[in-house]
Amino acid sequence: MEDVTNKDALGEFHYSAAEIKLLDKVKSTKFILSVLSVIILTTVLCTGYIPASTFAEVMQFTLGAYIIGDSFQRSKWSK
Repeated sequence: MEDVTNKDALGEFHYSAAEIKLLDKVKSTKFILSVLSVIILTTVLCTGYIPASTFAEVMQFTLGAYIIGDSFQRSKWSK
């Protein structure tokens, strides 16, 4: 089986536009905070510190804030 890599003859990596866009998204502070909050909320739910209804409300708020922030950042008002 052949290994598939993005290396050229000199051994340097080259990323496609889609890969670069994904890397930029992952580096985003909003994305990191959203992922961390989902992980923390899930952990707190699984340990029994909060009920499922509170988890659902906070999760909706967190994901909604991320979506609204991302939309605002891409809109004409943020430029």
